Amino acid sequence: MRIQNNKIKIGGGPYIKFLHDCLLVNKILVIGDLHIGYDEQIDGRAVFPKMQLGEIIEKLNGVFSFLKKQKIVVEKIVLLGDVKHDFGTITDVEWRETLEFFDYLKEKLEDTTKISNLIIKKGVNKEVLYKNQLFVNGSKIDNKNDKNKLKDKIIVIRGNHDNILKPISRKAGFKLVDYYCIKINGRKICFLHGNKLFKQCLDSPTNKYRDILVFGHLHPAITLYDNYKSEKYKCFLKGDWKISGKRKIGYVLPSFSNISFGYDLKDIDNLSNIDRIDRGRSIFTLSDRIKSKIKLVNKFELIKKSSGGFYKIKKNKNKFFVVPTKTLKNFEVIIYNDKEDKEYNFGRLKGLI
Repeated sequence: MRIQNNKIKIGGGPYIKFLHDCLLVNKILVIGDLHIGYDEQIDGRAVFPKMQLGEIIEKLNGVFSFLKKQKIVVEKIVLLGDVKHDFGTITDVEWRETLEFFDYLKEKLEDTTKISNLIIKKGVNKEVLYKNQLFVNGSKIDNKNDKNKLKDKIIVIRGNHDNILKPISRKAGFKLVDYYCIKINGRKICFLHGNKLFKQCLDSPTNKYRDILVFGHLHPAITLYDNYKSEKYKCFLKGDWKISGKRKIGYVLPSFSNISFGYDLKDIDNLSNIDRIDRGRSIFTLSDRIKSKIKLVNKFELIKKSSGGFYKIKKNKNKFFVVPTKTLKNFEVIIYNDKEDKEYNFGRLKGLI
């Protein structure tokens, strides 16, 4: 592993760069838990309408502006689950603001797609964006097919809060998936929420490089102390994880929404008994299992897909997060300072708690 231009280069694999509460993996922008509609849940109504969404978009505007200055073109966006907040229904606020957020992402990708396609096909000498239409050297550039391709460029992963996200994602034209795997320079990368671990993410195509797993769900934050005060920061976790006899590299992203600073890792020993109940109903109930004669397969459990068929899901002893607490304590704690565009590595979590 080496540092190059403030990016982490893992031998034989992708460039990975920490950003403002999100992650850049080559040209894939990865965003953790948004929990759109959470502000409405605080006291049953949205006291300041669109305040949460406005902060999310403002932060993303800063991210895209930074990437543009660095001449980095985002080709895909991966949302790591918990896009909306309510477990059992879709509130009016969630419906409106989630669709508005998806429209924002589509607009951003439309702009980057037009520019990147031009660079590849024609070479750009002079470009002008007028009324959301791109002109190059005075000629109007029409990318009618780009909008149809956007559905494959925004990957929405199902979180435990996303039981009823499908109607919104269908309306926006995106598929809702349980995980997303991609291979970059011979290294397999799997993006998933973090409440379930899928066998498909553990199968390695080669033993040459360690696979990379990227999670949300935990909302990691850390409280740092000195002699005078303490302060809580959102943070990333990065470390090695041996599972099913193979070593992986794990990244855990903080929640992207500013409405909550997240789970303080000083309480990591209570993680397996945490009272944050997963009220999701995405797996079969006991009666469903009996009727369908679902059996356990070694350490894996068969779970029905929304489209039929089954996934093999790793049984989770931790109840809340798939990475064992003992392993998480050996992960490094990384805090990103967006004003300096610099990450600070505070060493292993066990040394801070």
